[in-house]
Amino acid sequence: MVQVIKLGYAAFDTTNVEAMLTYYTDVIGLTLVGREDGAAYLRSTVDHHTLSLHPASESRLRHIGLQLSGHQSLKEVATQLDRQGIKTEARSDAEPGIAQLLQLSDPEGYTLQLYQVMEQTHDRFGEHGIVPEKLGHIALAVT
Repeated sequence: MVQVIKLGYAAFDTTNVEAMLTYYTDVIGLTLVGREDGAAYLRSTVDHHTLSLHPASESRLRHIGLQLSGHQSLKEVATQLDRQGIKTEARSDAEPGIAQLLQLSDPEGYTLQLYQVMEQTHDRFGEHGIVPEKLGHIALAVT
């Protein structure tokens, strides 16, 4: 059985990265980690990022990341899922702070990324706004 230990991160496409960045840093209290190709990466904990914002013509959920336990390698997880008819794609450096992951899509087209290790930071947490300790859940609209 594939063992997920936590919801690691969420990525959003947005028509206004700067407005969303201001909201998630000033109100929610996340810390900006860095920018890459127009995207902004923010964290709430010691993980490299908890949320990312990507420029797009339409606002939507881009993908979510689920952290796996270290009991199986990503190759073993991919083999196990393949035996169950679940197709995955192995990706390298698809996310900042994550060297290897498996990517798959659900029936609605939402992208899921499975990973084991994310780069850690030891900087201080934010000091204003809500400052959540973790990303707890995500609700999706489906047909």
